[in-house]
Amino acid sequence: MGLTLEDLRGRHAGEDVWVVGSDPTVGMFGPGFFDGRTVVGINLVARLIPVAYTVTKADKEGERGWFRQLAADHPDMVLVTSRHEQGWTDHPQVDIPGAVVFEHWNNHAHAFDPDRDIPTEPGRLLVSQSTSGSALHFAAVLGARTVFTVGLHGGRFGESANADGYYDEPQGQTHDRTYAIAAKQVGGICRKLTELYGTRFVTVLPWGNLACDGLPFRADYGTLN
Repeated sequence: MGLTLEDLRGRHAGEDVWVVGSDPTVGMFGPGFFDGRTVVGINLVARLIPVAYTVTKADKEGERGWFRQLAADHPDMVLVTSRHEQGWTDHPQVDIPGAVVFEHWNNHAHAFDPDRDIPTEPGRLLVSQSTSGSALHFAAVLGARTVFTVGLHGGRFGESANADGYYDEPQGQTHDRTYAIAAKQVGGICRKLTELYGTRFVTVLPWGNLACDGLPFRADYGTLN
């Protein structure tokens, strides 16, 4: 029997854990910044930086291959994935050898409510619009004292919504609304996880203030500068 989510519970108790998404700030911290840190990467972030864990909501049948390839390319990484594709319980179950498979309630996606939809039973993680929700919950289950988040801003820095090299091909404007919904959920998820686990969540930007060194940030829900 392989590793389970409960085997990982408290593995990093009292430590700092970094949860890293894919927006352009990820590539702005400089070579080596994430070395030696406990990093939970979301989906394909292991393409960009070294990670200890990758959290996914396993994708559609036709796209599942890239999860397998990511695991093959990073044999020391722990792959953590939802039981069902996209976290929808009426979708097929995942079969990725060696992965840590977590149980979950059904994914309410854009209607996710952190006060209703975060399970606390052993072996389960939340599923929400974005895989970032599952990754944040996973970091809390690891026992993190503080979770530093990078790349979860849900908008565009300049013209880009994702760091170079994250996708095989550039992603278009159709993704913007999805990013915005997910970003709005992050705050509520962090608040509720702090209540449940005592974990603090801190967003990290690669600049000294929200002026972002003049690089404009734009999203459906507002701007930084």
